[in-house]
Amino acid sequence: MFSPAQANNPLQEPSSPSAPSRSRPYRSHKIPACGRCRKRKLRCSVDIPGQPCELCHAANAVCIQLRTTEKVSGSCRNSPEARHDDALDLPSQQHAGKSTKRHRPELSEDVSGQSLASGAHGHLPQVVVSPIHHRHDLASSRTSVTTPRAQDESGSKSAMIVGPVMAEDVQMIENYMSSHGRPQHSPGESHYNTISDNPQDPVLYLTIPRRRQGVAMRHRPGEKQREIFEQILGPFVDEVVALYFEFIHPSFPVLDEEHFLHLFKTGNRSLSAALVCELLASSLIFWNRSKVLQNHPSPDLLYAWNLAVAALQEEFLAPGMSTINAVLLDLMGRPTTSITGNTINSGRTVGLSHILGLNRDPSTWKISDTEKRMCVRLWWGVLIHDRWSSFAHGVPTYVSKNQYEVPLPTVEILMTNRMETAARRKSAECFIALCTLTEILGDILPLVYDRRQKSASELSKPLRRFQSALDDWEDSEPVASLLQCDGDDREIASGSSSLKLGYLSIKMLICRVSFRSATHFSEPGLLDMRQYSQAMLRESAREIIKFLCSLKPHHLVEFWSPYSAYHISSATIIFLRCTIEASDSSIVGSCKATLLEFMQWLRRAKEIEKWDLADICLAQCEGPILQICNGNRTLSQPDAMMSFRYNPTMSEEIDTTMFNFNGFDGGVHTGPSVLDTQNNVNGFEYPYADLWDLF
Repeated sequence: MFSPAQANNPLQEPSSPSAPSRSRPYRSHKIPACGRCRKRKLRCSVDIPGQPCELCHAANAVCIQLRTTEKVSGSCRNSPEARHDDALDLPSQQHAGKSTKRHRPELSEDVSGQSLASGAHGHLPQVVVSPIHHRHDLASSRTSVTTPRAQDESGSKSAMIVGPVMAEDVQMIENYMSSHGRPQHSPGESHYNTISDNPQDPVLYLTIPRRRQGVAMRHRPGEKQREIFEQILGPFVDEVVALYFEFIHPSFPVLDEEHFLHLFKTGNRSLSAALVCELLASSLIFWNRSKVLQNHPSPDLLYAWNLAVAALQEEFLAPGMSTINAVLLDLMGRPTTSITGNTINSGRTVGLSHILGLNRDPSTWKISDTEKRMCVRLWWGVLIHDRWSSFAHGVPTYVSKNQYEVPLPTVEILMTNRMETAARRKSAECFIALCTLTEILGDILPLVYDRRQKSASELSKPLRRFQSALDDWEDSEPVASLLQCDGDDREIASGSSSLKLGYLSIKMLICRVSFRSATHFSEPGLLDMRQYSQAMLRESAREIIKFLCSLKPHHLVEFWSPYSAYHISSATIIFLRCTIEASDSSIVGSCKATLLEFMQWLRRAKEIEKWDLADICLAQCEGPILQICNGNRTLSQPDAMMSFRYNPTMSEEIDTTMFNFNGFDGGVHTGPSVLDTQNNVNGFEYPYADLWDLF
C-alpha cells in the first residue's frame, strides 16, 4: 500500500554531504532515539544537545529523551517476577528474535513517572477506581508508580455501578457500621465506593477485575494497529486527526476534544490506542476535503477499518470508558462494512454503559464538571446509535425509555473551550435536535417490534400522538431553521441534511405502520383506510426522494449519519412497491419517472461526488427499477443509464414475482433477493430482507 509519507515528505532529511553534523550519531546505542522516533521507527537526529530532535520539533511534539539502564542479570531476568513484567512491556519495547543483550531504554526522571503511571489502562495504586474516569484521567492524577508489576496491579481493576435497590441496602449497612463505631475498611480494601450519597437515590459502585483472570496482555490494546496507522499516514497523522475535529466532531461531539488533543500532541501513552485507530479510520472519508491531503492518494478504506475493528476487539478484552468512545466512533464510521458486527457492538456498548452508570443523571455526583459533561455526551451517543441502528437494521432496541434519566445536552456542554464558532454552535444545536428526535423514534419503535398483533383501531390513537409530537418537533426552534436546507445556502449547519432525512424517514415509518395495520386485518371499513394509508405512504417516500434530488454537491460533503444509507434504500423500495400496486395509470407513470430521475441522481452522486451512501440503494434497486421502467427489458448498466426514458405507452404489466411484495411474514420480506451475487453489497454482509425487518 502506498504511504503518503513516501511522497513529498517535508520532514525527510537531505542526503547532501554538506549537511551539518548531528549531535546524536546515526544508529547510536549510547544515545538512544527519543520515544516518539523509537515508536515510529524513524531516524532521530538532534542538532543541538538537550533540544528536541528534528522530527519532534517539526511536529511541535514533546521530545522525550531516553537513557539506557544497567544490564539486568540473568538470574533476575529469569525470575517469575521478571517474566511477569516482560508480559506487560509495550510493543515498541518488544522485538522478537533480537538479542537480549541489547539494553532496554528507560524514560528519564522527569517523565518516567507519568508514562509508567498511565500503564496499560491508566489506573494507579491507592487511587479509587471511578466508573467515569478515562484511562488518561487517572494516569495524570498520580505519578508514583515505578514498576510494571505495580502498573499491572493498578490497571487490573474497574468499576461497576450497583443496582438502585441493592445500593440502598449497602448504604444502610455502611451507615449503621459508621454510627456504631465499627472499624471501617481503608480505601484500598473497600469493595463499595459512594459517588452520590443522596438518601433517596444513592449511587455506589463495586470494584471488580478489569479483565478475565489468567488473561495476559503483552501489549496495550490496539497499539500494534496504531503503529501501522502511523506508518501508513507518516507525517500526515496530525492532518487526519484535524479532519475529524473539523468535519465529524462538531456534529457528533462525543469526545473531549481539548483533552484528547492535549494527550495526542504530547504523545501521552495513556491515550487509548484503539480510540486513536477508530478516529483515524473515521476521518479518511474526508481525505479530499484537506488541501494538504487531496494531493496524495488516500489509504485503502477497507484496510483501515479492518485495522480499527481489530484494535476495538482487543479493547473489549479490558473494557472501560475509552471503549465506549471507540465504539461510538466505529458505529458512526462510513462506509458501513459489517451490519452484524455493528449490531453486536451496539448491544455490548449499551451493556457497558449500564455497568459504568452512564444511564444515571450525573449532576449530583462527586465528580468534576468536565466528567459530568463527558457522561452526558457519551450516553446520548450510545442512545442515538441504539435507536437509529434499530431503525435501520431491524433489531429491537436495547434501551427502554424508563431505564435512563440523563438530561438532554446543552450547547455549553457540547462546545469546546476557545472553539466556540458560529458554525460549531449550529452543529451543536443540530446534535441536540437529533437527541430530541431520537426520543420520538424511541416511542415509535416498540410498535414496530410488538409481536402481539394490534388492530388498526388500537394503533390509530398512538400513531396520531406520535405524528403530533413529530409536528411539534418540526415547528420548534431551532429545528425549524435547521431543516430549511436551501439548495443555494452554503452556510447550513453540517449534519442538518442528515437530520432532515432522519425526520422524513420517521414520518414514513409512521405511515408504514399505519398501512401495515390496515393490510393485515379484516375489520369493517378497512378498504378505504388501506387506500388512504397507501397514498400517504407513497407520498412520504416521494418526499424523501424529492428532498434527496434537491441536494447540491456541497450538501453531500457535510456530515451524514451512516444510517442514512438505509433510509434511502427503504424509501426507494417502499416507493417501488407503491408503484407496482397502484391502479391509476397516471400515478404509475409519475412514480416511474420519479424513480428513473432518482436513479440518475444517485448514480451521479456516486460517480462524480463519490457519495458512499448511494452504494446500497444502487446495488439493491437500480437493476429492478431499470427493468420495470423499461418494459421488463434486461439492460446492461451502462446502456440503461444512457438510454432509459419513460415511455407512457409501455406495457403496464409488471412481473411482481421479482419482488414478491405480497409475501410478508410478520412484516419481514420473504421474497427472493434481487441482488446480483457479484455486487459489492454482498461484501457488506447486507441481506436484502433486512430492509424490511422494520415493517
